Amino acid sequence: MIELDDVAFAWSSHVLFQGVSLRIEPRALCGVLGPNGSGKSTLLRIVLGLLAPTRGVVRIDGADVRTLSRRDVARAIAAMLQDEPTLFPMTVTECVLLGRVARLPPHGFESREDLLAAERALDEAGVRALAG
Repeated sequence: MIELDDVAFAWSSHVLFQGVSLRIEPRALCGVLGPNGSGKSTLLRIVLGLLAPTRGVVRIDGADVRTLSRRDVARAIAAMLQDEPTLFPMTVTECVLLGRVARLPPHGFESREDLLAAERALDEAGVRALAG
């Protein structure tokens, strides 16, 4: 579960958003809508622990995201931000498999279980036809 409690963020004196509180249950679908520059990507970066909020707290399964390791956050949340460049071309399946990296052993490769999980994710999202 992801919880935001009175989260705010400001750049210098410019308040981007404030008073954001919500609770997202496991496997729930949640959308954030707003015009360009309204703070949607910033809010996601705060949820991922990549930015610290000016005020408030984000919890993942009850733990403050600022106290979790990057690996623990990645095991709980997979995100692909639209403005992050990819250095090489990937298939949709390879892109989905990136969400399993935090579960791999050091210097390990995906297992049959990881491939099946990716196939299930493609099916759940209704994009199996785009896999290759």
